[in-house]
Amino acid sequence: YQIFDARMHARALERMKLEIDMRRAIEHKQIHLHYQPIVSLETGKLAGFEALARWQHNGRGAISPAKFVPLAEESGLVGRLSRSVFHQACSQMRQWRESHELGNDCFISVNVSSKLLTHGNLIEEIDDVLKDTGLNPRHLRLEITESAIAENARAAAHTHAQLQKRNIKLCLDDFGKGFSSLN
Repeated sequence: YQIFDARMHARALERMKLEIDMRRAIEHKQIHLHYQPIVSLETGKLAGFEALARWQHNGRGAISPAKFVPLAEESGLVGRLSRSVFHQACSQMRQWRESHELGNDCFISVNVSSKLLTHGNLIEEIDDVLKDTGLNPRHLRLEITESAIAENARAAAHTHAQLQKRNIKLCLDDFGKGFSSLN
């Protein structure tokens, strides 16, 4: 037997509308990046920036990445979203490097979805974006969660090896919140 609940239907419709809106937002470049500076504790100087995706929906206001990133992963939009984020971040870093005196080691850090890491064409996407933007690969860092490594260690190791060949660093994000947590 099956039980129909009107709230289930309303949630499904809401999710579908949000997915359609997200598709449009990606196409029309309405998901913007905010840049958080990363400062070296040793020197007190700027070490780099972390690119943070933000979606300001026309009718709903700010939509949290905690809501739209899982939706992108579940709906298959994560590849398009990631490409847009990579392109914006790398373009901005290239522009900053040309217009400001940044240290040789100054980098832009971008979060990577575990879905893209294990099932996507991350390396090809990165290669295309770096070629298109002209950013030196050593100025890009990718952040993944420890759960992404635990989900598929073999894929993570392969991706890490490919990134090392390109001189791109892979960093752990939110370390200690998941598998290695003392909780």
